[in-house]
Amino acid sequence: MEVFSIITSDKQVQSYFDQFIYNYSKLKLKYKDIDTSYFINVLTGVNEIYYHYTLISVEEYKYNYSDSDRNLIENYFDGSRIYIFDLQFKNVLFLKELLDNFKKFVKDKYTLQYQNKIKVLYSDPKNGISEW
Repeated sequence: MEVFSIITSDKQVQSYFDQFIYNYSKLKLKYKDIDTSYFINVLTGVNEIYYHYTLISVEEYKYNYSDSDRNLIENYFDGSRIYIFDLQFKNVLFLKELLDNFKKFVKDKYTLQYQNKIKVLYSDPKNGISEW
């Protein structure tokens, strides 16, 4: 499985993601432990997404991100505190669909005025860091 990170300066983004993923019709919660929720694909029955809902620590952040990536992240968020949580995934197309649906969920559920204040970056090993 590959790792994909959601990076934000608004802790509420994780709350939105919780509301979304635990009710996402294409996934079924298989098991939840002290820091990870394991989801299976309802169509295939295979493990699809592991949601690491415990935010990564400063030490993990420094270890997992290069100096240039940390500078990019910190500049993007204007030095604000950042929150990072990870997803492990098998199928990149499924992940892309999940993220598209999450963005739609946020857009449909919350006002455009507030949505414009939400700043989110994505990070994955193949594409690096990109804006929501």
